Amino acid sequence: MISPFIRGALLWLLLAILSALAVALAIRLLTTRTVARPGSFQHVLPASPDVPARPRESLRSIPILERVRALDWFQFEKLVASLFAETGFAVERFGGAQPDGGIDLIVRFDGKTSGVQCKRWKTWKVGVKQLREFLGALTDRGLQHGIFVALQDYSADARTFAARYQIELAGEAEIVRMLESARCDENPALFSILDDTRKFCPKCESEMVLRTAAKGTDAGSRFWGCSEFPRCRSTLPVA
Repeated sequence: MISPFIRGALLWLLLAILSALAVALAIRLLTTRTVARPGSFQHVLPASPDVPARPRESLRSIPILERVRALDWFQFEKLVASLFAETGFAVERFGGAQPDGGIDLIVRFDGKTSGVQCKRWKTWKVGVKQLREFLGALTDRGLQHGIFVALQDYSADARTFAARYQIELAGEAEIVRMLESARCDENPALFSILDDTRKFCPKCESEMVLRTAAKGTDAGSRFWGCSEFPRCRSTLPVA
């Protein structure tokens, strides 16, 4: 039978150990750097020189469609390419300012190869004319399947034509659904495009800078010019 003295000593030792553990835990909590919870912007994409920082809460409140519409045509093309890549497709890019013959991307999945064209139109519906041209580009490349991706809707005739020639159509509603399914705000490859305020040259992919036209009919107007000028003279309009 344990004597009252030994019982008291053991109880005191147990209390001392528990107190020491509590103090150690408190010190660790006070000195450890705060870690963002999984799924937050900071956890997925910490600020770095490669991706300009932006207030995450303000970005979270901006609808995905609004952020997609703010992209220029070259960023839109890269976003579509990344969307396909993130959903398991092998992607080959042909777009940018280089001649692409009407095919911006070639995507491959499960033995099937498709040509993709991207149109960042904000005001015009895609009509039969654009799909006929796309079909010609597919035929020229020997491709039997195509995917047309646009920010605008398609005319009824365009949809009929697409169904006849096995061309899949994706409008802004489909783009938003794909981005949501890919959890774009938690996906570094997609988020880096949606969150990047920089512009990149569609010809050489160097970063672009804002410039002001000094002469001509557009004198005084601003535009994006390639930072590699005069070696590269590619430009983009200011939205």
